[in-house]
Amino acid sequence: MSKEYYVIVRKYYGLPDYLSTDLSEEEDCFSFDTEYEANKCLSDIFANGEWMEDEKYGKVRYYTERRTE
Repeated sequence: MSKEYYVIVRKYYGLPDYLSTDLSEEEDCFSFDTEYEANKCLSDIFANGEWMEDEKYGKVRYYTERRTE
């Protein structure tokens, strides 16, 4: 049986989806067992998934995505 987990992904404005970044690949703290935990982190840290300006990355938004392994 496959394990389901949730990650936070950084989407760059105006660029194709394949350039989006899975933050759990950079830091383990962005991988969650439940959708609730992922959404809580999203609302606490990442402006609840709204588009925002980032000095390093330009216009970005963050969202949760379900994965299986």
